[in-house]
Amino acid sequence: MNYAIRISQCSVRVIILLFLTFVTMLQAKAAETNYGVAVLNEKNELVFSYAPDSRISSIENLAKIDSRIHVWRAKTTKKNGSTYFYFDDLRPWKDYAGQIERVVFNNDFSATLWGQLSYWFADMTSLTEIEGIEYLNTSGTSLMLYMFQELQKFEVFGSQFVRYIHTM
Repeated sequence: MNYAIRISQCSVRVIILLFLTFVTMLQAKAAETNYGVAVLNEKNELVFSYAPDSRISSIENLAKIDSRIHVWRAKTTKKNGSTYFYFDDLRPWKDYAGQIERVVFNNDFSATLWGQLSYWFADMTSLTEIEGIEYLNTSGTSLMLYMFQELQKFEVFGSQFVRYIHTM
C-alpha cells in the first residue's frame, strides 16, 4: 500500500510538472515580441511586416545563406504613450532602391506607427507597384519629405492631377 501511494504521488508530480511546462511555453509564446521589419526578397520586392521575433530570425538566417535577401529590423521608441518604430538609417534599403520593382505592405504592418517616412520610396527608379499601402499607418507621422522622389516608372496615386510631389 505504501508503494502504491508513492507511485501515485510521483504521477501527480509528473502531471503537475508537465502542466507547468505547458503553461510556461504558452506564456513565452504570448510574450514574444513583434517587430516592424522590411525584407528585400529575391524577386526585388520590398515587403513590410509586423512579425514575431522567431519569424524574423528565420528570415535573417535565410538571408545569411542567400545574398539576394536583405532584412532590416526596426527599433522602437516611446512618445506620448505610443510606441513608434524607426530604422537606424532613414531608409536602410537605399543601396538597393534602383532594383526594387514592387513594394508590399502586409496587413499586419498597420499595427505599427512611424514618425518619419522621409525618402522611403525615393530613388526606386524600377518601382511599378505598391500593394497594400492602406496598411502603412501614417496617423503618427510628422515627416514625409522626398517620400516619392525620383520615381520614374510609377504613377503616384494614379492621378493625372498630381503634378509635383517632389518634397513629399
